[in-house]
Amino acid sequence: MRSVLSLASILVVLLAVAALNNFWPEWVVKLFVPPLKAPNDHGRTIIFHNAQVWTGDAQAPSAQAFAANANGILQKIGSNSDILSLASTKHQIIDLQGQHVVPGFVDAHLHLMMGAQTLESLDLNSVRSREELTRVVAAAVADKRPGEWIKGYGWQRSLLGGQLPSKQWLDAVTPDNPVFLTSMDMHLGLANSKALGMAGVGPSTQDPPGGAIHRDLSGQPTGILAEWAQSLIVDLIPEPDVSARQQLLHKASEYLLSRGVTTVHDMGRAPLDGPASWSDLRDVYIPAAERGLLPFRVFAFLPLAERKELRKFIDDHGWRDPSGRVFWGGLKDFSDGSLGASTALMHQPYMQDSSTCGMAVHDFAKLEQMVMEGNELGMQVAIHAIGDRAVDELLAIHDKLPAPSSPLGLPHRIEHAQHLSGSNATQLLSRLGLHAITNPQHLMTDSGIMLEQLGAERSGHGRSFAYSSMLQAGVKMAFGSDWPVVPVNPLMAAYVAANRHSPQPSGAAFTPSETISVADALTAQTSAGARAASIDDMIGSLRPGKHADFVVLHGNLNGLQAPGNLPSVAQTYVDGRCVYGCR
Repeated sequence: MRSVLSLASILVVLLAVAALNNFWPEWVVKLFVPPLKAPNDHGRTIIFHNAQVWTGDAQAPSAQAFAANANGILQKIGSNSDILSLASTKHQIIDLQGQHVVPGFVDAHLHLMMGAQTLESLDLNSVRSREELTRVVAAAVADKRPGEWIKGYGWQRSLLGGQLPSKQWLDAVTPDNPVFLTSMDMHLGLANSKALGMAGVGPSTQDPPGGAIHRDLSGQPTGILAEWAQSLIVDLIPEPDVSARQQLLHKASEYLLSRGVTTVHDMGRAPLDGPASWSDLRDVYIPAAERGLLPFRVFAFLPLAERKELRKFIDDHGWRDPSGRVFWGGLKDFSDGSLGASTALMHQPYMQDSSTCGMAVHDFAKLEQMVMEGNELGMQVAIHAIGDRAVDELLAIHDKLPAPSSPLGLPHRIEHAQHLSGSNATQLLSRLGLHAITNPQHLMTDSGIMLEQLGAERSGHGRSFAYSSMLQAGVKMAFGSDWPVVPVNPLMAAYVAANRHSPQPSGAAFTPSETISVADALTAQTSAGARAASIDDMIGSLRPGKHADFVVLHGNLNGLQAPGNLPSVAQTYVDGRCVYGCR
């Protein structure tokens, strides 16, 4: 009998792996593979006790224990004695051993499949010279056949002595392999001559709308492609098939859950790849959820150009899959670029290059028309805006919109809202009820160039990463990582927002008047992100009736204000079921 049970266990594991790869028929998967959303092995109510719980619920902000039913829904939260008094033989009891607990983190802005693909790409975040970049790429060539693409991400102009790399850095070591390396903020890409030749990019190639081909004094492309010009190369890179992307999703799941993230807002592919974003939703996320193989929640965005198709999809399928793990209804587009690429659209010229104020990805009239059509179709519109002029232009557009007609009840969003023109912009953000989806980890990457690029006034209070000013004005602010631009680390983001510097003890605060409280930082990383997706009745805080999505910490929340003592994720639970760090 024991050997039969062992064989059965092995069969279940093999079937689960096969299900992930979409190998077995649907009826086989449903018959043999236990759904991931089952909260525990016994189908019993679970009691978690002996914890220090920050609930995120203003009416009951702290607790010691809580109970979740067999479906992973919180039933009661309170003291150890209150919750343990419910215990019976029908309950599974888990002692959290005095550890700190917070709601599951909501990453309100990342690029899920792009991030997943970087887990298998060259990581260039630490590269600090031409020689090092060339050496890393040359090492990658050794593992490739001629003609195979070499992809990488994360190089930073500020770490390369302020200079932009060029195709000459790559050509000598990559004569037979096309190469494309995106910058840390993903608003610039570096291609070698092989890739440029395959794309037909030469001296006579015109800049595409919303993009720019950098050229040398003789008119030859340097290899740097800005904004949507990157699509000239990206469109040539073979797309992983569905099976490969299912496996990438599995890797991304492990990564995100290890960071305590239980819900993500997936802003789709860049630069605004509609077919790939649709395929990720239809062929990867929804099937994974249907098979019980998606261990976190995804709110998926499609490019704004897909607004009519998304409206029809909602009319045909609703706005969520039956499992409650995948949601849709958001539209994403860009109004400008980034500070690091000098393409964020500013009212005044850049300090280091007075010839430019940045780049508008769309003509203002076109952007206005697209936003208005998205609003008329009842979609949530999320527009990337980093520069102060880009934010002001979006505010002007939204100020003319009629009340949102969305059947989903989703107010519109401004992604990043990194630089503001002043208090009038902050007040208008609040009055219009827009969500500002901000990125504290970008403060660490941009603080080194902000003063050089913008000067003290535009980098100061109320102007850059103005979190305190926003909250005081009543702006609905949530945090996102923008992965793969930066690593996913909600605890790091909360620390930066509460301290305005990195967790290293020597870190100097940047505009300390814009610090916010730890509670406000955690709220921006939990319930505010849930509210931005209108699923705050389901998740985002720990209160009866919501899903038991939560994170158990190594260390305590005091570490979010103590340099060198940043807490880390010990365990992650979704629907009351341990999905990371399980003992």
